[in-house]
Amino acid sequence: MSLRLELDLEMEFREVAMHKYGYSKGALKKASFEAFRRWINEQKGIAVVEEPFRLIEGILKKTKSGSVELQHSAKKLWVK
Repeated sequence: MSLRLELDLEMEFREVAMHKYGYSKGALKKASFEAFRRWINEQKGIAVVEEPFRLIEGILKKTKSGSVELQHSAKKLWVK
């Protein structure tokens, strides 16, 4: 795939990509993948979650089992 962007858009994209991924080889590729994935998900109506662990925060608050007991229960479910 080959793209031609307006110069100001390209420069802004490069600046943001380098800021996020550093000045190493592959930074623009990573930023491009992220941009395409976000756009595709947006068009499909799939929400982009920045911090997925925030979605489950507090769910186990009312659970009487401890973390180790929950881990053992989960292991039993996966082994079946």
